[in-house]
Formats: sequence, C-alpha cells, structure tokens
Amino acid sequence: MRTKFGPMKKKELYVYRINELIEDGWFDEWRDTHEICIQVNKRVPVRWAQMHFSAISKYMRRPTVRPTEEKFEGRVRYWKKL
Repeated sequence: MRTKFGPMKKKELYVYRINELIEDGWFDEWRDTHEICIQVNKRVPVRWAQMHFSAISKYMRRPTVRPTEEKFEGRVRYWKKL
C-alpha cells in the first residue's frame, strides 16, 4: 500500500507495473521487449513519457523486480518468469 500522497514517480510505476504482470502470470510464456512495453504503457498516464522498448532490460534487471529469465535471439530479448 502506498503511504505517500499523489501519483507514483514514473520509474517506480514502471517497476510496479512489471511486478504486477509477473504476479498475474503474464510472464509464464516467453515475451519479447515490444510486448512488455505495450503492456506496461497501458497503465502509464498519457501525459507522461511512455516507456521505450530499449529501457525494458534496464528495468527487468533491477533488484526490486521479481526474478526472470532472459533469452537473446538475434536482436530481440525475450523474458520469462522463473
């Protein structure tokens, strides 16, 4: 539960949304960075800068995000829940 007033910071919202997708079982299959970006941006306010697909790997490797497995094929990264 959030104890601060007002909206979350943008970077906190991205991490929260990724963790939410992991908990919901959306990461049970391999997902590429573009799919993840679309799902995260659905809950980001329109007036904020939307998450770019090149930033996904930075957020997925943070210690606050639940553990995931990474696979790299060609020029595309794929992520799956451990």
